[in-house]
Amino acid sequence: MPNTLFTAEGERALRDRLAALEREHQEDFVARLREARAFGDPSANDDLLQIREEQAVLASRIGRLREQLDRATVVPDDEAFDGRVGIGTRVEVEDLDSGARTELLITDGQAQPMRDAVSAGSPIGQALIDTGPGATATIDLPDGRTRRLRILAVHGPAPA
Repeated sequence: MPNTLFTAEGERALRDRLAALEREHQEDFVARLREARAFGDPSANDDLLQIREEQAVLASRIGRLREQLDRATVVPDDEAFDGRVGIGTRVEVEDLDSGARTELLITDGQAQPMRDAVSAGSPIGQALIDTGPGATATIDLPDGRTRRLRILAVHGPAPA
């Protein structure tokens, strides 16, 4: 699997989310399991079965977050803007098939979704990363179509 690009803030948010889920996994489920076991035979205890199912779902979410962090590449905040597309940049593009122009914000995927934001890990984000004005990015969409975008301008990250 490819590395996932994060800002330092995005990585911190992911680590905080993981820590919160691990706390919930440790504290909440231990107490709930202890309480459910007090009601007798585990094979006939629907509450116990439901708690174990929820615990398995939470353990899976924790595992996915750990995998994401294992593949994380943190983009330094102090990295100088060099005119190419990166996390935090705004990119003006033209769709070469429709002629439509739009501006996209490239994110690390950890922020709240917003209009015209594209995750660096998405097919569009991956095609745009490290390109500059005048380049053409070809995007293979999940539905099998291809989209071609010409980069018109790249604007650096807004100061914090």
